[in-house]
Amino acid sequence: MRKGAISPAVWLFAIMFVVMFLFVGMVWYQQAQLAVRPVAVKYEGEFDDGFLATKGWFGNDFAEQTDCNITDDKLGWKIDGSCVYDTIKALNSTADSSVDSRDWEFAWVMDIDDDVEYLDVSVELVGDAQDYLYIKDAKIYTHEDNPQLVFDLQPYIEDHTEIDAKTGPLEGDEYVLWIVFHTKQVDEHFSAGENIAEINLKIGTSGDVDEAYVTVENYE
Repeated sequence: MRKGAISPAVWLFAIMFVVMFLFVGMVWYQQAQLAVRPVAVKYEGEFDDGFLATKGWFGNDFAEQTDCNITDDKLGWKIDGSCVYDTIKALNSTADSSVDSRDWEFAWVMDIDDDVEYLDVSVELVGDAQDYLYIKDAKIYTHEDNPQLVFDLQPYIEDHTEIDAKTGPLEGDEYVLWIVFHTKQVDEHFSAGENIAEINLKIGTSGDVDEAYVTVENYE
């Protein structure tokens, strides 16, 4: 071998080093790609039940008039007349004038049994209620001893008479739809049993029971 020439063993070692370096680099790149690849989330949750809140600091100025049932894959379907809640006092001046100018808190639990992509919330004052009440505040909380705020609905209150909002993904759990109605001056024309608000909820899911309908009424 002439002086200064690189031996075949060195060349072989160099080639093996380059090949190994390329191999390690390729493996690392593939692992990195797998790490950033999004995992498909399955949204298969359903409405399982609905009831007035029993945990946390929530109060209720409403009482259950008709329990929630599931009919044709709907919780509290309007046609079957379930999920109905009445004020604890008649909002009528002939019954009790002290009902004027005060808050009426409605804290209703929606039991969702698995993850959902979103929750659509629609609340609307109906009929004469638009003359005698307005929506003062609304939020969604967890249903537990120390409720955590999940979604603030107040920015979505329109003209104090309706709410139209959509949340992001929700894990399967119990959530409280908390609404504060405020009375103006009521009179004898606001009849007992009249609807105050209609609440429509829809979840993004491949599950069957993806809608809920709740009615809030004047006491009769």
